[in-house]
Formats: sequence, structure tokens, C-alpha cells
Amino acid sequence: MGLHRSANGISKIKHKLQKKPCITAEQYTIHAPRILLVDDDATLRGVLYDLLSAQGYVVECAKHGKEALLYLASAAQLPGLILLDLMMPVMDGYGFRKAQRSNPRIAPIRVVVMTAAGDIKANDVRLDVAAALRKPFSLVTLLDTLKKNYPT
Repeated sequence: MGLHRSANGISKIKHKLQKKPCITAEQYTIHAPRILLVDDDATLRGVLYDLLSAQGYVVECAKHGKEALLYLASAAQLPGLILLDLMMPVMDGYGFRKAQRSNPRIAPIRVVVMTAAGDIKANDVRLDVAAALRKPFSLVTLLDTLKKNYPT
């Protein structure tokens, strides 16, 4: 830093520019990894929203598959990954995946399913997802799964 006299006699302080660019909150939101969280359990949605947001993800939430499809139809920015419960009212995870795969705009979005029901495999032909998590799962397992499956 140094003092500088301008042509009009007003003193100004010159600052050396940092090599790191400044990022506004809006720019961060545009470039941050985005996740659509689809689960009918309001408590779990809230906990996962808080945990994933604290990890730097921009998280949008839906209560069931139909609400998720409505969100995706109107979203200006699509998520890079969908975290999807299987057992939900209105439209379950299987119905959501069928609708998602038939829509060319949203079909490429990777999906990680989470369920407490039985032994689900990611390669189940009805699902065809990137990964499957059995509830309850640890935060470490969730974050590791997201890191491995979020598109780069």
C-alpha cells in the first residue's frame, strides 16, 4: 500500500491487487455444485440440506418425485446430481427415474438413491443409478458417495 496524490489534489490509497479473484455470492451460487434432494421425510430433508449446504453444495429440495419433476422443468440451472429416496407418496423413486430417463433435458443428471427398504443395487435395471445408499448412512459415506459421483 502507498499514498498517492491524484491530479486534483485528493489523496488516495493504492492497493496491490491480490492474485486471487474476488467472487460474489451470486457468482458462487452459479458455480457451486448443485444437488436436488428428493425425500418425503421433512426432518431428513432439513438435516441433509444443512449438512450439504455447509459442505458448499447448493441444495434444492422436493417432497416427492412429481414435485422434483416440476422443479426440474422450470429450473434455470439443473443440478449436477439428484439424491433420491425410493419410497415416497405421490410419485416414488422408481416412477421418478422412469420419467427422468424419458426426458432428454434431465436424463443425463446423475442419481444417487437412498432407501431403508431392502437391498437395493445401483445397477437395478429399474433404477440404473450412479450409486445406492442404505439408510441409515453416515455423513462420511454420503459425502464420499457424492464426491465420487458428482460430475466434474
